[in-house]
Amino acid sequence: MAGAWVFGYGSLVNLRSLSKALAREVAASELRPAWLHGFRRAWIASELVIAAGHEGGVLARFFDLEAAPAARVNGAIVQVTDAELAALTTREKSYDRLDVSAAISGAPSGATIVTFVGRVARPGAITLRAYVALVEEGFAALGAAHLADFRADLTLPPPVVDGPYRFVDEAQNARTTWAHGAT
Repeated sequence: MAGAWVFGYGSLVNLRSLSKALAREVAASELRPAWLHGFRRAWIASELVIAAGHEGGVLARFFDLEAAPAARVNGAIVQVTDAELAALTTREKSYDRLDVSAAISGAPSGATIVTFVGRVARPGAITLRAYVALVEEGFAALGAAHLADFRADLTLPPPVVDGPYRFVDEAQNARTTWAHGAT
């Protein structure tokens, strides 16, 4: 398969979510655990969603990366085609692609690795428990040590909203909704 590798550090670590995003079944063997050095995971991205108690729409928090020279973020890499990378770019509409090839450990030698980093830090008003559960499920599938590493610095900024959600943007829903319990 030609193309780049994508480093996921949130919902793209989850096989169901990644399969929906790429519009193909992704096998567990395609995901490789990896670490991005010089960054940390943070709740500084947000998207407009419809969730319980917020039927008119609300900005929900999602993971993003922020520079932190001594830190590292665990995640996974997957090789994608150019068309799949374009589809991910649509899904991650508030994020820019960033070449992180030089900052990744756990990748094939000489591989081009990209990730998605938020364009603007935009605080959200709510944290979605379903999103966190989806990400935890992905890390658990990578193994107990990866889940523990993910949870080590995890805090859930209040308020935390239970139940399904969906994006207001239908293009994002086409690549994500089913994984988050919304219809």
